[in-house]
Amino acid sequence: MKIYIFTIIKISFSILILLVLLKSTNIEIIQKINSEIDYKYLLIAAVIIPISIFIRAFRWYYLMNYGQVDKLVNIKMGINITLVGVALNIFMPAQSGDIAKSYFGFMWSGIKERMVSISLYDKIFGISSIAFLGIFSGIFYGNYYFPLFSLMAFSPFFIILIIKRNEKMLKFADKVSNKIFKEKISLKIVLNNFNFEKQLLIRAFIISILGWLFTYSILWLSFKMISANPSLLFVFMVSPILTLGRLSPFTLNGIGSDEAIIVFLFKSIEISTSQSLSAALIYRLILMILPGFAGLLIILLKRKKAKNYYIKKLR
Repeated sequence: MKIYIFTIIKISFSILILLVLLKSTNIEIIQKINSEIDYKYLLIAAVIIPISIFIRAFRWYYLMNYGQVDKLVNIKMGINITLVGVALNIFMPAQSGDIAKSYFGFMWSGIKERMVSISLYDKIFGISSIAFLGIFSGIFYGNYYFPLFSLMAFSPFFIILIIKRNEKMLKFADKVSNKIFKEKISLKIVLNNFNFEKQLLIRAFIISILGWLFTYSILWLSFKMISANPSLLFVFMVSPILTLGRLSPFTLNGIGSDEAIIVFLFKSIEISTSQSLSAALIYRLILMILPGFAGLLIILLKRKKAKNYYIKKLR
């Protein structure tokens, strides 16, 4: 019951923010902007989005198989589980669908602790790596304030290190994790799967940064579609703020809050509210909604496989 109430609150907040944004602009102008979309850039974005999804899937696949004698998963499962994470993010707070996707991975493969730990580790890499993109883009752009905000993206690494080294916090985290899964799962075992080898860290961060370059290129292309011309460096520079803003637990998958942040940030380079809002909505459609529907379809198609796993286990 509490989950439903919280979901209703999130939907209400998202709708409220969008209504405020729409009220501050002219809907007719937005309609005119959207009717004049340059489909050349839309086509480029359509080519980039599968690449972006594949890079994220490859990072998860690489982390899952790192240090294992035999491969635990294949790249196909990596793509499926990544799309499932996008789908779950539509309904779950603070982008936690990227971690909750491990539940489906567990049902499909029978791998439990490592599935959870790598999905969490994968998310941490994703958030933390965006800091590098923001810092270096800010330096080249000539703005040193945004790179300071980018440093906040490193916080997940520090949090995990604190939990891993504190027995009391480990026990508390264990209780929380056990509420997510029907079967008992040891967070201590989960964290033991976290590998901080230099080779793994460097490769995972490179893969992550590459993925973000493609992801935020889509936002830049969304602006180009509607004849707005922000610098690609500016888009990369503000990307950590947009990424962290999406972690807000008070809106549905950042709907409303994402758009508000984009409008606010791009106003500083004289892009109108109407243009920013149009670009933000196009970006959301390409990056989240369409892959999200693909993820939902995968969940529905693989329900039988998950059911068969449990039947086999009961026998």
